[in-house]
Amino acid sequence: MIAEKPSRKLKYRSIFISDVHLGFRGCQAEFLLNFLHSTKSDYL
Repeated sequence: MIAEKPSRKLKYRSIFISDVHLGFRGCQAEFLLNFLHSTKSDYL
């Protein structure tokens, strides 16, 4: 299930993504993708 995109993006200076195990079953990559689409950052 994919959540609705917010009307405006949240702004962060830096976003660190670590240890998400995208290759494993049940990783829920859609939540990470939704987060990335709903934020802006200077550094990712």
